[in-house]
Amino acid sequence: MGTPTADTTTYCNLIDGDWVPSVSGELFENRNPANTDDLIGLFQKSTAADVARAIDAARRAYDHWRLVPAPKRAEILFRAAQLLADRKEALARDMTREMGKVLDETRGDVQEAIDMTFFMAGEGRRQYGQTVPSELRDKFAMSIRQPVGVSAIITPWNFPMAIPSWKIIPALVCGNTVVFKPATLTPLSALHFVSILAEAGIPRGVVNFITGGGAEVGNALLVSDAVRVVSFTGSTEVGRTVSAQAAPSFKKVHLEMGGKNVIMIMDDANLELAVEGCLWGGFGTSGQRCTAASRVVVHEKLYQPFLEQFVTRAKALRVGDGLDPATQMGPSVSRGQLETVMEYVEIGQKEGASERILSRADDLRGRGARHADCAGGDLRPGRVRNPMHVVRGRGRRRQRRTIRALGVDIHSGRQSRVRRHAGHEHWNLLRQRADHWRGSPLAVRRHEVDGQRSPRGGHGGARCVFGVEVGVRGLQR
Repeated sequence: MGTPTADTTTYCNLIDGDWVPSVSGELFENRNPANTDDLIGLFQKSTAADVARAIDAARRAYDHWRLVPAPKRAEILFRAAQLLADRKEALARDMTREMGKVLDETRGDVQEAIDMTFFMAGEGRRQYGQTVPSELRDKFAMSIRQPVGVSAIITPWNFPMAIPSWKIIPALVCGNTVVFKPATLTPLSALHFVSILAEAGIPRGVVNFITGGGAEVGNALLVSDAVRVVSFTGSTEVGRTVSAQAAPSFKKVHLEMGGKNVIMIMDDANLELAVEGCLWGGFGTSGQRCTAASRVVVHEKLYQPFLEQFVTRAKALRVGDGLDPATQMGPSVSRGQLETVMEYVEIGQKEGASERILSRADDLRGRGARHADCAGGDLRPGRVRNPMHVVRGRGRRRQRRTIRALGVDIHSGRQSRVRRHAGHEHWNLLRQRADHWRGSPLAVRRHEVDGQRSPRGGHGGARCVFGVEVGVRGLQR
């Protein structure tokens, strides 16, 4: 592993329009997961004191930003969207170098940010209120939409530009100010996004950028009375903590957390389409996303041919450096993430997974980065009423498990103890079956719901999402 040199770039926090170091004087490294000799840069290990400065800057900037007409705020965001589009390829390459996923996927990540910024900028001219008839004579009743205040934005490493855009751009167009804490594994992509907003003309203090760990930076954001909105994407466990810490000061909270997602392959499915969707659902982004599908429930009629085709395709995946055009799946983002994946493989084997399980973990060029892909065989076929831990557990895992089942009652949402969580998918479902689905987002004949106009949320037993984001409904929330 390489060591920092005089040529290593040191990046700063953005507070009140100035790029400044942390008061701690401490830094952390950001390395390429496909080649850990590649030191991308050094970032600030910030403290609660840095967060307090950023919140104060955002609070003061709010007094004037909220009064800027929404169409004028939108003009700045249109400029930001165009800058993102102009620099898409460079941003994608830096993202692949930073977190590992292949270039086609990082281009898509940047494109999501472009699309979201253009879409939400358009909403600057649609901040509609309501007029309603009054019960009283000579009275007029109306409502207008108003910003909330300082927004704390806490994002993960798997979509380091798309997810920040879902949260930050709607906040800005509505007149809120932002303190943004990105994941410590992907600070460079987040910094690029914030730099473009500043270049487009966002005023000083409206967007503030702080790097560092959750214990120091994240907690300081959650307990501040000056913060009125918290939007978090990450694990369910941390999401519970966010909710609890934000509650005493009655902050508005949005949580997008870990899911345990299932693809259901019905007896009338197009098998080729189903296999393709399961490969993308399980191995896209190296399986490291809350919408990754880690379970497949297959009708008994199709179980054997599906399993044979799926394992054959999984074995053929080319794993390597995401910057290599031939690579189909990049590395785990960190050694800790890889170890978690392999731990779940071992759990499955100990609990009775068949010998048909496929797993691989390889060093890449001997430089410490590791890659793994896994595909499960029979996991107690037919025993859906008492599934194994790897079928029930949550998290972003790259294992794919197949479970044989005779049928699934979609009308009542029954999946025995295979719970309903984010991004459930069904292949070849009739429209009327989908009408009776109760749970989180449901996609038919594709892996996941996408688009800037569709709200993302959940209800019922799906604790993956608390609140709504994206789309006009997310803007209104």
